[in-house]
Amino acid sequence: MRAATRKNGTFGVTGEAEDMDPDLVEAVENHHFEPVAGAEWRNWKLDFSNLPALIRSLAQTPDREGLKLAKEALDETTLRQLADDPDVARRARDKTNLLRLWDVCQTPDFRKTATDEHVRLVKDFFFQLTGGRRRLSEDWLARQYAHLDRTDGEIDALAQRLASVRTLAYVANRPDWLHDAVGWQGRTRQLEDRLSDTLHEKLMARFVDRRTSALMRALNVREEMLAGVGADGAVTVEGHYVGRLSGVQFEPAEGESFLETKALRAAATHAVGPEIAKRLGRLAADDETAFQLSPDGVVLWRGEAAGVVAGGQPFSPRVRLLGELGHEAARQRAQRRLEAFVAAEAARRLEPRCASSRPRLRRAR
Repeated sequence: MRAATRKNGTFGVTGEAEDMDPDLVEAVENHHFEPVAGAEWRNWKLDFSNLPALIRSLAQTPDREGLKLAKEALDETTLRQLADDPDVARRARDKTNLLRLWDVCQTPDFRKTATDEHVRLVKDFFFQLTGGRRRLSEDWLARQYAHLDRTDGEIDALAQRLASVRTLAYVANRPDWLHDAVGWQGRTRQLEDRLSDTLHEKLMARFVDRRTSALMRALNVREEMLAGVGADGAVTVEGHYVGRLSGVQFEPAEGESFLETKALRAAATHAVGPEIAKRLGRLAADDETAFQLSPDGVVLWRGEAAGVVAGGQPFSPRVRLLGELGHEAARQRAQRRLEAFVAAEAARRLEPRCASSRPRLRRAR
């Protein structure tokens, strides 16, 4: 048996979460935790001799200190309600049918419906699985599927339909419940995928509409617009991502519609305008150590691309300043600063070569 390896980790926070309590950090690092006072428990040795015995065994209390009987779960609630039905109780006298009754009572309620409606569905399963061919009817499944096989409607309707399809998918994955389980698995999976995709598109459209509305409202009340530039350059307006700022170049996000694209660009321009102006001013006043020239002619300012060499002579180069935002006079000053740097860099690199190529004069003897 191999010994487990251990490696110290670190603690941190994400988003706007508060800092972790130092005492909690110390407790985790040293594996010191409050003892668990108790745990919930449910009897797993169920008595299937008859229906009342099964219900009693589910309600059996634990005989071990520190354990308490778990809260009644949906499967037990469903069983208790079905046990009050004389037809169910009569059919459950057979042990095989009783086992099937408990089996169907454990069907998950993906639809999150009222308990009575879920109980009716489970009762339907029970009677189909304990009568006739002891399988769910293909006609019943086909009717349920046909009712759900549509992608129209709004978000709530699609979500409810998707939940119902997941109930059918659960049924399809019970080969002892169906004659053609594999076939129904494929059909329910395809319908679930179609509904999921449509629901995703609807949710995205709702988000886009909300973002566009928020941006348009903010533009109408510009002095109250909430905008910011993150440490990674991400620009947000009213809490919505609108683009990324790198150096003095802004790359706006693309919208899903013409109106959204227009709103994004207008809001972004308003948001990053003051920041661009500050950066252009700092660039124009920065010293040589803030700049670098890459082999492919890109001029970096504080590690980010700010311009590209666009021709000229080695000692009088032309540099194209990246980006479009900012006052023209400020952009010209920033461009001249980049050109001055490139000229100085050319002189620095070419001077040793020029010096080595000059003819040397011999001293007269």
